[in-house]
Amino acid sequence: GQAELLSLFPGKIGRYLRNAYYFLTLKKCPLDCCFLLGMAVTHSEAEIGHRVYAGAYSNIGIATIGDDTMLSDHVYVLSGGRQHGTAEQDKSFQQQEGSYSRVHVGANSWLGVHAVIMADVGKNCVIGASSVVTHSIPDDSVAVGSPARVLKSTAPQTGASAADAR
Repeated sequence: GQAELLSLFPGKIGRYLRNAYYFLTLKKCPLDCCFLLGMAVTHSEAEIGHRVYAGAYSNIGIATIGDDTMLSDHVYVLSGGRQHGTAEQDKSFQQQEGSYSRVHVGANSWLGVHAVIMADVGKNCVIGASSVVTHSIPDDSVAVGSPARVLKSTAPQTGASAADAR
C-alpha cells in the first residue's frame, strides 16, 4: 500500500520519495535510480541496479534488474511465468497455488513500452515494444514479438565479422 501511494506523487519530489522508499525497503536499490509516476515494485525481494530507469506505470515483481537498464512506460517484469495454477479442475484459477520465480534482466538493457517479461533477459539487450518474453533471451540480443524472438545481435561487429557478413 505504501508503494502504491508513493507511486502517485508527481514530479521530481515523487521520484525522490519513490527512490528513498525503495532504497529502504528492497533487498537492493541504490539511490541513483529514477522511478516515474505510477511505477511500483511488488515484492521486497527485488534487486535494482545502479542508474536503473523505470518509466511511468511500470511494475517489477521478484526480479533482479542490472545496472543502467531502462524500462519504458507500462513495462511489467513479472515473478516468472507461472504465478497462477491451472491444474486443478475443481478450483478456480484464483484458488490454485502459483509458483513465483526470480526474473533477471541484465545490465544495459532496454525494455520497450508495454513489454511483459516472464523470463530472463541477458545484458545489452533490446526488447521491442509490446513484446512478451516467455523464454530466456541471450546476451547482446534484439528480441521482438509475442512470444519474443531474437532477430539480431547488439554486439558490435569487428572488421573481420563485417567482411564475412557480406
